[in-house]
Amino acid sequence: MTDYFGKHILNSSFRGNHHAVDSNRSFRWSLRYWVNKLRSARYVENVSIRNLIIRQDGEADWLAAVLEIDDSPVDESSPEYLDLNQLRISLHSAGRFFPWTCSCGVPGCAGMFLGVYVSHHSNKTTWLDLDLNRKLVFSTTMLRSAFNDAIIEGAEILALDSQLEITPDQNSSEYKINSVETISKI
Repeated sequence: MTDYFGKHILNSSFRGNHHAVDSNRSFRWSLRYWVNKLRSARYVENVSIRNLIIRQDGEADWLAAVLEIDDSPVDESSPEYLDLNQLRISLHSAGRFFPWTCSCGVPGCAGMFLGVYVSHHSNKTTWLDLDLNRKLVFSTTMLRSAFNDAIIEGAEILALDSQLEITPDQNSSEYKINSVETISKI
């Protein structure tokens, strides 16, 4: 008998290599898990990026970007911070990204170690989020529009209140982009 890769399962187990059988079962289980996970995608109808002003007693106020999916309210006491730089790059490229991050800017600090695998097909952007065990399918046009709107709104908020600190720090460069340039790039 052979497995998916053509290895002889029974022969290898008779030769004392019982790990080949166990690792093959483990591979099949994980493959089944991810195939089922891919089938249970959540198709996002509405997406927006909200710029939150987080007020702290005795500290400077922060400006943070968070993703709102299908108008679900954001938990403002512990939001999933967005790394706008990672998000911007993922709007045009497929691969592994870390759009969720901690307020300090390190994804691992927020428990995000595996990342989000992004793919693009037609006008669909798919996120397979390995850290949060979910698959999200966005309209690419809607996601890009949400990004543009957030950058413009964030730049306007910062123009009105220059005392705000941007969190995470890497989002500073995204907000400083001229809004006209942002729209033409995206």
